[in-house]
This record gives sequence, C-alpha cells and structure tokens, in this order.
Amino acid sequence: MFQASYRSADVPYRTLKSMSNAILKHVLPESKPKRVSLHEAMDGDQVLDFYWIDPIDAAKRFISKPKFAGKLYTKFERQDSVRRPGKRAFGRANSGLVFQSAQLIDPFSSPLLLLFYADKTFSGKHRSHHPIYSKFPTKI
Repeated sequence: MFQASYRSADVPYRTLKSMSNAILKHVLPESKPKRVSLHEAMDGDQVLDFYWIDPIDAAKRFISKPKFAGKLYTKFERQDSVRRPGKRAFGRANSGLVFQSAQLIDPFSSPLLLLFYADKTFSGKHRSHHPIYSKFPTKI
C-alpha cells in the first residue's frame, strides 16, 4: 500500500512549540521540565534551548511504576562462587560492595544507580566514560 499524499490540514500542530509542549505533556505528564537558554550573541536568530528534568523526581517516578513491584533489589545478598566455594562472586546489583557498604551505614537504605543519557557525538572507542557520583546520599 502506498501512503496517502501529505495534507497540512492533517497535522494537529501549527507551531513547533505547541508540538513540543504536547510531547512533553504526553511523555512526562507530572514533571516540570526546566529550560536553559544556550543562545549566544553570534547565534543570530537560532534558538538553542536545553530542557531537563530533576533526576531525583525522574528516579521516584521510575521506581514507583507498578511493573517494577517485587523486581527491585532492596537488601544486600552476598553471592558465593559455585566453582570456588567460600569465595565471593559478584553477580546481581545487590551483591556488590557498594550495596553492602550503603546498608552498613543505614540498614534501611537501598542504593539506586541512575544512568543519564549522554550525546553519542563525543563517545567513541578511544574515550573513557566515568560514572557520576553524588557527594552526599539522597533519600528518596
């Protein structure tokens, strides 16, 4: 089947801003995106806006989804090697030293790893990538 010809009347948005707002409302209904203008004097009429949401709010929204109920690790569980009995093995996220250390400090804590999207433009085989660590623990 061939696609019907394009008709501008079929497009529900008249401006890019209205389309952008509709997408944000659909994808992130309860969040409040923040905007930073990256426009500089030599950019002319070009609009360079960077939108972002609070990562803690995003983490709360993510882990509260019903589909993750009963699937998140909430306590430390040491794993031993099958091939070398008595030796520690690192497997699931909650078997690591970070998880164990966090629960030694606060038995009711559970570390949460947040992965942030990075533009692939600067990624490559010969570049190193470093995790972002918070200076202080944040309670969610």
